[in-house]
Amino acid sequence: MNRALIIDTATVNQHRRIRRHAPITGQFPLAILSDCTVYPAPGPSAPDLLRGPDGMLTTVWRLGISPGLCKHEGTRTMDWAVGLIADHTNPGRHVKGGDAVAEGSSRWTPSTAGRNAPCRPSPSPRPSEAG
Repeated sequence: MNRALIIDTATVNQHRRIRRHAPITGQFPLAILSDCTVYPAPGPSAPDLLRGPDGMLTTVWRLGISPGLCKHEGTRTMDWAVGLIADHTNPGRHVKGGDAVAEGSSRWTPSTAGRNAPCRPSPSPRPSEAG
């Protein structure tokens, strides 16, 4: 399948999920970066984010390791996110630790560990140092 088509489909699906998640839970993302969607949540685990007001789990973002499913990439405090936003930095870049953009590359590979998309950036190989 064409790389651009895969990425475009994943992006459209991500936006559809964001739109469906909002009326059910009242939660909107703080930041979006590529296939990473950063939400404020009442607790530290992924199910805390996925619970509706009635306490039932929603099915908008499904957790798993298959392509198209979501993976919890990290939990940070709200103060951490607000500090990054105040510095005009996207929290999606740093939610896993490090800098996702600086560590990524233009090379994309299919992944079964995408947060909500079947593709995510992979680290670029380091060039060998010739002596």
